[in-house]
Amino acid sequence: MSSLVKRLSGATLVCGAVLTAAALIGPSAPADVGPRPSTAEQLETLAGWVDVTPSPELDGPVLTAGTVTGAGAGVPVMAMAWPDHEALGQQQVGDSVELVMIAATLTRSDGSFELVADPVAISALTGGGETTVDFDVQVFDTGAGFAQWSTSAVLSPEIAADDSLEHPLADDITIEADAPLTVDELAAGR
Repeated sequence: MSSLVKRLSGATLVCGAVLTAAALIGPSAPADVGPRPSTAEQLETLAGWVDVTPSPELDGPVLTAGTVTGAGAGVPVMAMAWPDHEALGQQQVGDSVELVMIAATLTRSDGSFELVADPVAISALTGGGETTVDFDVQVFDTGAGFAQWSTSAVLSPEIAADDSLEHPLADDITIEADAPLTVDELAAGR
């Protein structure tokens, strides 16, 4: 049924007009944006755009880890959860589906990332219980607008906060992106 449902990107809804405009403006922005902000400044910018605590500030287990091809440091990576199967089953053809952000981080210099789910977002999503959550891991990409990978994990607020778990909750992934946008480029309106 989900393939018949018109899907709105939750990342665009959550991150707002700033990110949408930045993705649409593309390379017409000035090439020189000055000195590169520090990682802490980039994370602060990311935190202002998303409704979750950025992954580097959380102590829970890794939700998923991976690499964004063609990315260096500072590319925002977001995990967007789908509604549960019962809610999707009630959708009609053409209905909008709102995705819920559950994690956000930035890539390292080699394009790798680790997402840690925000326990507050997981609690709101699951109603405090344990359930399988289907989610998309997304990055902004100048080629396609978004590049993404879909996966799932069993989550609850307790699991999301359990820092004793040593293995990622979902498999490692590789996101194929033509030209992933960094938080600096998005902030500069590129």
